[in-house]
Amino acid sequence: MGFLNSLDIPIPANIYLKVFGGEATIIGSHNYFDYICFDEKEAVDFFKNLEFIINYDDFANLNLEEINEIAYEIGRKIVDIVNKFNSMSIEVRRNNSKILEYFQKLEYMYLCISIIHKSKLNNETLLMPNKLNQIKKIK
Repeated sequence: MGFLNSLDIPIPANIYLKVFGGEATIIGSHNYFDYICFDEKEAVDFFKNLEFIINYDDFANLNLEEINEIAYEIGRKIVDIVNKFNSMSIEVRRNNSKILEYFQKLEYMYLCISIIHKSKLNNETLLMPNKLNQIKKIK
């Protein structure tokens, strides 16, 4: 939620209130990977429509080679954006701020995929909550 809140994406009020509850919420290493259950249709649809949010179920049955291919494609897009951004003048960069947001989204996806890759490589288990608020293992 901290990353999502940093982007220029309007967050539906019911999601924002569920996470932050009208109070100051500090997101840090102590709660970065905490889960919040969103079961309202509007909230579920909101997250499903964010192209940079990884659905861990999509990766559960992939092997390392398949995960590497996906990570490679995202990495290639990141390099393309960096090269494009670095070739721009400062003035053009200011007028193309959306390119930085796209970079951040790709970087976030890459980070999430790297967590999955690391867990599979080291034969570790990722604990993910399921629809019944029980923990399911992704290995």
